[in-house]
Amino acid sequence: MTTRTVPAPRPSGGALADPAVAAAARTNANRRRAEYLTSVATGLLNVHDVITAACAPDGSALLRISLTQLLGAQPEWGKTRVSAAVTRLRVLLGEPRTDRRLTVAWLVDPRTRGARVLAFTDALNDGDIGPPWRGFPFAPQTSPTQTGLTR
Repeated sequence: MTTRTVPAPRPSGGALADPAVAAAARTNANRRRAEYLTSVATGLLNVHDVITAACAPDGSALLRISLTQLLGAQPEWGKTRVSAAVTRLRVLLGEPRTDRRLTVAWLVDPRTRGARVLAFTDALNDGDIGPPWRGFPFAPQTSPTQTGLTR
């Protein structure tokens, strides 16, 4: 008597993706990431715009952008400033991962309930922000443009 073994079911139903379709999808995703990073570099978008776009239903390609790439694309952000911000983020979260593995997908992971996004916002702050205006909170703001912020 011969027993016949049945192959294990595959998640894709056994159908493999057409290599040409897969290559086109990869090219489109790479192009979309490059467009967004270029828009950040030229000042058309900011970091938060890219993160918001990545969270949209059609933003899955943007989830693979590393935080180092995203921060480094900003005008006037060099390697030192990017490294300091990512280090602050890792310290705030107690994260042992390497900088390369910190991506937008990791940042917006819904299991963290926004804790990483809040820590990211804190990490971007250089720590030199002062009160909103001189004498705050005891003195009233004398003009709408008066601020104590120095940048």
